[in-house]
Amino acid sequence: METVHEWAQLDDFICITWVSGSALQDIVRVFGVRDDVAQAPAVTVRDEAEDILARRPVGPRLLTRTGQTWTTLLEMRSCRGADDGVLAATSRSGQALNIVADEHGTHITYAINGRITHAFDAEDVGREEFSEDSEMRGIQEWSRGLGVDAREWAVHPKSAAFILAEAITGTTVDDSWVVGDWIGVRLGGPPVIDDSVVLPYEDMRELARLRPDIRAFVDAPGVDLIPAMKNMLARFGVARAELSHPVIMAALEALDDRPSHERLELLRDDLRMLDQEFRQDVDAGADVETIVRWITATQALEAALDPSTSSLSYLACASRVRSLPLAGEERLILETFDVINAHVDKKIRRQDI
Repeated sequence: METVHEWAQLDDFICITWVSGSALQDIVRVFGVRDDVAQAPAVTVRDEAEDILARRPVGPRLLTRTGQTWTTLLEMRSCRGADDGVLAATSRSGQALNIVADEHGTHITYAINGRITHAFDAEDVGREEFSEDSEMRGIQEWSRGLGVDAREWAVHPKSAAFILAEAITGTTVDDSWVVGDWIGVRLGGPPVIDDSVVLPYEDMRELARLRPDIRAFVDAPGVDLIPAMKNMLARFGVARAELSHPVIMAALEALDDRPSHERLELLRDDLRMLDQEFRQDVDAGADVETIVRWITATQALEAALDPSTSSLSYLACASRVRSLPLAGEERLILETFDVINAHVDKKIRRQDI
């Protein structure tokens, strides 16, 4: 019963990080812990869950366990371990692996010697629509070599992520894993990290050096830059679809003009009506491939004009424009934006929950 109760505390949200090659005090300092770990008390997952409702709560804690090779760090009310900067800093002398799982899905990030080598959503690995994606094929081959095949990712993505963690760290993550004592240290100030985006590949880093507009997003990623990133992605998608229409032109102008809320809503309504016109053209016998490109680009532009859109994931996908092959700099730009978007999303998610 204790095992069931402990795991139940982690159903809605869990953020786990494994680190090798660094001392515990050095690791927790990166996370923002100011207390001496040697003086920290033993706590349980239940203690951390019940502290949320306590009359005098301790506040969010980082639960830690030290093994022979790997240190395990569990967060229930924060998500600092998912940050690229934290993983890069804690893996400088070894490795760091993070899994964060919530109602949105399961994300895995892996770093070696200070550099992010893999970052992906577990749900994407087994999806048929990504079967031809070269980056995803690389992830599939890598995980297959560690004993996790594509079918496991497709059927049980969250379980597959933990099987992968077992293979990398040698740590058994079974039903009894969370039970028992952890060392609980209070999370103090912000993580001690370089907050710039860690671009995993040299061609991405070269692109950032050559493109000041992209470099700005890499050096100082944040929610305040999302409107500018949305604008760039929307323009990219429209240009790739070779879409020219008075409504499209007006919407593109609005990306820079910052019109009133009422004007934005009218433009978005016009874009949705244009979307429907394109769909009727398909019914009338127009070229399906061309219309699909136009519809996808129109949806990307409509999303860019939506002030409530905080994640770039959908927009980046729409900007790819289905049925148009990506090559050269176009592919590189969108793959770089995928990395930037993941970083911004993690910054949002690592805030105390």
